[in-house]
Amino acid sequence: MFSDGVNQSGIGRNEYPFGWDNDGVEEFVQGQIDVHPDISAHDLAKCIVRQAIKNDRFIPKDDISCAVIYLRDPRRLLICSGPPFNNEKDEFLASTVDNYPGKTIICGGTTSQIIARELHRQIQIDLDIPIGDLPPSAKIKGVNLVTEGILTLGAVAEILENNPSLDSLPDNPAGNIVKRIRESDMIDLMVGTRINEAHQDPSLPVELEIRRNVIKKIAFLLEDKYLKKVRLQFI
Repeated sequence: MFSDGVNQSGIGRNEYPFGWDNDGVEEFVQGQIDVHPDISAHDLAKCIVRQAIKNDRFIPKDDISCAVIYLRDPRRLLICSGPPFNNEKDEFLASTVDNYPGKTIICGGTTSQIIARELHRQIQIDLDIPIGDLPPSAKIKGVNLVTEGILTLGAVAEILENNPSLDSLPDNPAGNIVKRIRESDMIDLMVGTRINEAHQDPSLPVELEIRRNVIKKIAFLLEDKYLKKVRLQFI
């Protein structure tokens, strides 16, 4: 959908004596989709507006507005953090990650060790990525992202509160998680309820929240601020 500033852009020029017209816009849109089949609604709308402005030699003669609706299956993301309360649930956790119909993120050293063990896969620490104040991310075959737990999730909640643009996200594990969250429609949060003894260390910062509370905060922000569909499961 677009205003007539789009299909009338360039009017009077040799290339577009009667404007870009609807056929010209349609041909341009089809060309963009042919080259970039997965282009987002946001990016396609920007392409159309930029081309219309270009048609007017970068001095728009009229209002140029465009809206694009992209109908597709929901993009799903699973974030797991924390070991299950009972060891018997370890296999269930690993199987859920391995068979999830979408992208997967594991947050937490113990959680990643459980999943790697149950799936008989190796954990590789990625030291080449800039990490700043956060622990480095890691890799497990079949998992999109593996990070440290509570510190990284706390940083994720802080980023979501500030609502930065995708282009200004920090280049660290927390920023990578937020990027994947923003690109997803349905987020499943699976939270282990076993107490992590490391979080009882009195030398750790007082403001270090329990994993469950951080996850609940993230879930609230995603539903309230980002209009995501969130499912929260404790195991």
